[in-house]
Amino acid sequence: MASVVTPAGNLGVFARGLTNGPTAAIRGGGKITAGIFDDPFFFDVNATARFNREASRTALGLPNPDVPAGESPARHFFRPNFPQNFFGGANTLAIVIEIPRTRLLASLSQPKITAWIRSVANLGDGRGFAQFDRTAIPSINTVVVPLTRTINREILPNGLQDQFNFLNPTRDIAVRPVAQHRLETVFGLPTATAKQLAETFLPDVANFDTTSKAGFPNGRRLPDDVIDIELGLLTNNAVTGDRVVNDSTFRTTFPYIGVANPLKNILSAVKASEAVQRAANQD
Repeated sequence: MASVVTPAGNLGVFARGLTNGPTAAIRGGGKITAGIFDDPFFFDVNATARFNREASRTALGLPNPDVPAGESPARHFFRPNFPQNFFGGANTLAIVIEIPRTRLLASLSQPKITAWIRSVANLGDGRGFAQFDRTAIPSINTVVVPLTRTINREILPNGLQDQFNFLNPTRDIAVRPVAQHRLETVFGLPTATAKQLAETFLPDVANFDTTSKAGFPNGRRLPDDVIDIELGLLTNNAVTGDRVVNDSTFRTTFPYIGVANPLKNILSAVKASEAVQRAANQD
């Protein structure tokens, strides 16, 4: 069952179906499906997390014994390190919705929209049934916002990830000064560049001109290498990518995302990811 909040604030059902079942029609035009698909993400999660961890610890004045003298935290993206696609061969549960753009626009003369998603649950923290996670642009709450937990599960001082995940994007503007300071101190960006990026990525919403076929940051097409683009921005093009390429075969028609990988591929991918994670935890 898929639901939507109406302009009046009411929750209404607009489609029903079964996970891994046939595509369901959406009242008023459109279609929706939910099921297991090939995971569309492709990037070196561990190299990115190590880079973020080491740069954050250095900026905070904390010991960084795993960084060799004279070496940059960005070394994880360069040879002889071998790129690892953390999501390679993996599957994911996805909900795919296709609706006419006219249903999203206030008017045809205003073709631009913004979008974000959130997760809600009762986590037993006293807030009841509430938001605990949200996203729009990948990596914003781990790179632009001060890091709380590192890849080694270390807790860093002054982290804001949890608080950020509780917020509505309308409140993100207040986070811009903190984000700008992080971009300057952790990633060494000039003040003007850091300010521009903080204003670009906060509020954390996906901006999309429905009349344009351009990719990220105009929305995000499945093959767009968002991480490569973000690494270039964060490092002033000192790092232009993680050397991971798209491993998915996307479809040209609905639901566009790739067909699920066979179980043997999944098991192989899990073993590879576990090996990389063990190595990362030993750093």
